[in-house]
Amino acid sequence: MVLGRLITYLQAESLSLVRVSWMTKIFVAGDVFSFFMQSAGGGMMAIKDTNMRNTGSNIVTGGLVIQLLFFGFFVITAGLFHFRINRQPTSKSHTERESTRTQGWKQRNWITVLLALYIVSILILVRCIFRLVEYRDGFNGPIMTNEVYMYIFDALLMFIAMVVMNVYHPAVILGDGKSGRVLNSAYSDEVQMYTT
Repeated sequence: MVLGRLITYLQAESLSLVRVSWMTKIFVAGDVFSFFMQSAGGGMMAIKDTNMRNTGSNIVTGGLVIQLLFFGFFVITAGLFHFRINRQPTSKSHTERESTRTQGWKQRNWITVLLALYIVSILILVRCIFRLVEYRDGFNGPIMTNEVYMYIFDALLMFIAMVVMNVYHPAVILGDGKSGRVLNSAYSDEVQMYTT
C-alpha cells in the first residue's frame, strides 16, 4: 500500500511496473495465499502422525517459498520504480529531492519513505529466509530447538521494521495517499516531535 500511494503521491503512475490500482490486490493476494498455505501446513503439523507432520512441514515450506517469490517481485517493482523516477523525475519528486540535498536526511519526504521501505523489505526477506530454513531443518533442527534464533531472526527483525516505519511514518509525507490530503499540522508536528 505504501508503494502504491507513494507512486500516486509523486504523480508517477506511468513509471510503475505494476498498475497502482492492481498493486495492493496482487501483493496482498499473494500474501494471503501464502498465509493460508502456512496455516494449513501448521494445522497438519499439530497431528501426531509423523507422515502428516512432514507433509505439513512441506506445505508450510511451499507457503514460505510463495511468500518469498511475491515479496521478491515487490522489491523488484519498488527498485525499478526508484530507478525510473531517478531517470524521469516528476516535478513533485524533483522538488522534494532538492529539499533532501539542502536539509539532509532528517527531512521527511518520498526518498526517506522509499529508504524505509527498502530497510523494512530487507528485514522481512531475511525473516522469510530464516523461516524457510527453520522448516527445512525439521523439528529436531538447531533452529527449532533453540529459541534464541527466533528472538533474533524473527522478533528482533520485526521490531526493527516497526520502529523504522514509525520513525519514517509514510502518513506524515503521503497524507491519505489517495487525494493528496496531508495530515493536519498538529498531528504532523506531534509525529515529527516523537521521531526526531
